[in-house]
Amino acid sequence: MDNKALIQKFQDEVKQADWSMLKPHFERDAIWVIEESLNLFETAVAIARDDVSKIKEWKDNEKLRELTLEEISEWDNSPFKKVVNFVILAPFVIVQKL
Repeated sequence: MDNKALIQKFQDEVKQADWSMLKPHFERDAIWVIEESLNLFETAVAIARDDVSKIKEWKDNEKLRELTLEEISEWDNSPFKKVVNFVILAPFVIVQKL
């Protein structure tokens, strides 16, 4: 599948999630947060393609990271409020805050 087809696939699959939906994935250490400056779909393609140089750059610049304690605490207080858009790249869930 080419990049354009993958982007379309991810656009078709994107959903919104609340903390109650994300928490099980957090507990198995499978959530990656991408910063608002990145495009969710292009980032998902790079991860799906295992583009190590881009992934390393984003991690080094904290544009791709794990959840913060602050986010977890905030979301624990409103477990059913939609907080992110997400796509699944098994075994990971890639999220971007709304």
